[in-house]
Amino acid sequence: MPLIVLNDQTIDYARSRAAAGTPMAVVSDKYSTVVPFMLGNNGYTIALVADVNDPIQLDEVLDRVQSRIGAVTRTVRGTDSLPAA
Repeated sequence: MPLIVLNDQTIDYARSRAAAGTPMAVVSDKYSTVVPFMLGNNGYTIALVADVNDPIQLDEVLDRVQSRIGAVTRTVRGTDSLPAA
């Protein structure tokens, strides 16, 4: 299950995954970016606000995601980490 760090490069990918009902976790340090993933949540998406550049906050995100829907298998931070189409 992917952890998608929401930014200009990853937001469209996250939206398409959410629309398809794919289990995932999304995180951003901005509430406004995360809120759309909280609203209309399909039950398979975890949306969190945290600074993933802070190791303590990142550990808390990973722990929360794992306890709710399973282990994070990859992290998507930008276009270089998006899976091939």
